[in-house]
Amino acid sequence: MKTLAKTMIEKCQFCTANIMANDIFIFQSTGLDHLFLIKCSRCHATLLVRVFVDPCGIVRDELPTDLSAADILTFIPADELTADDVLKAHDWLKTDPDFIDAVLERIQV
Repeated sequence: MKTLAKTMIEKCQFCTANIMANDIFIFQSTGLDHLFLIKCSRCHATLLVRVFVDPCGIVRDELPTDLSAADILTFIPADELTADDVLKAHDWLKTDPDFIDAVLERIQV
């Protein structure tokens, strides 16, 4: 799997350093779906990468992140988000009208 990851992303997209096998952390790897983290040993930029095969071919999604490997591991066993989960969150947000303003205020800081 590290060979696949290294083939897909050979250089850091931020500093162009070569990606080494030690820079790759594999979280999940099934036959057609792979999730791994690349942390550049030079600039310490972190990229969460998912590679999967679908009927159209190989798809690669990349997400720059500040999460550590330990942080990401906390999300992996999580259950799939359902429509009921979204509705519950919406109802909860309606009970606190200042919540959105507080979040937007923190983002702008």
